[in-house]
Amino acid sequence: MNALILAAGFGIRLERDVNDYLDSQGLCSEFLRSQVAGKPKALVPIKIGAEERKPLISYQLLQLQSAGVQPEKIYIYTNKLYQQQFLDWARSVGIPEDNVLENGVICNDERKEQTRDMLDAIKLIGTERPLFVLASDTLIHQQEGQIYGLDKVTRIYREQCKSVITGYYKSSGACNHGILETDEENSLISFAEKPNGVESGIVNSSVYLFSPEVLGIILGNLDQLLDYNNPLQFSQLWPFFKVARVSSRTDVGRLEDVLRLNGFTEVQK
Repeated sequence: MNALILAAGFGIRLERDVNDYLDSQGLCSEFLRSQVAGKPKALVPIKIGAEERKPLISYQLLQLQSAGVQPEKIYIYTNKLYQQQFLDWARSVGIPEDNVLENGVICNDERKEQTRDMLDAIKLIGTERPLFVLASDTLIHQQEGQIYGLDKVTRIYREQCKSVITGYYKSSGACNHGILETDEENSLISFAEKPNGVESGIVNSSVYLFSPEVLGIILGNLDQLLDYNNPLQFSQLWPFFKVARVSSRTDVGRLEDVLRLNGFTEVQK
């Protein structure tokens, strides 16, 4: 199996909040200045359970290894600004330098939508092998303090011969996410991206396992998929997917998340 970690965002909201905090000289300024400022979100260190503090992407590496994905089969798709930082991390864990791909974008004003980045990366990687796709700023959990082993996803894939999307239940604010609807056998029967007025439901946690068949369908419908915020809005893909339920996810998009995940009680400036 191959794996793709999408890391082409610039983390503008987190960067702005960190800079504001540093200007205020808060109690966590030293940590933020040395460990967070100037880094892509995937390389921001966090602490989960009994694990030592490490970059979020290093936890994703553990998840992929639990599914049998070897470092030489892991690809990172980033932007030109952060490519060197990802190259340094990749060398430290045995991922080949050639697997750190970049989209040529140097600043946030020129950024591409994540769907285009995903499709461009799939074209480069190919469709011969099943492909895990993970958003670099998201970590899914089996339970509190325990990351979700992606071996569970590969088991579904092999036993049921279906691609897999992961999701978790939200009791409020579900409309801010992609909403997954399933039947009694956890087959995907609909996907709606940020539908208005939906407060609760199973929401997309941004971890996928695409079969070669589905990858072929995706590349065969590129023009249509570019109109979507998520390829799963393309209803022809739904019959090929099962939904794997996870308990929750960690997102490092906000300063509060970074401080909380590193054990700091001070959240406000």
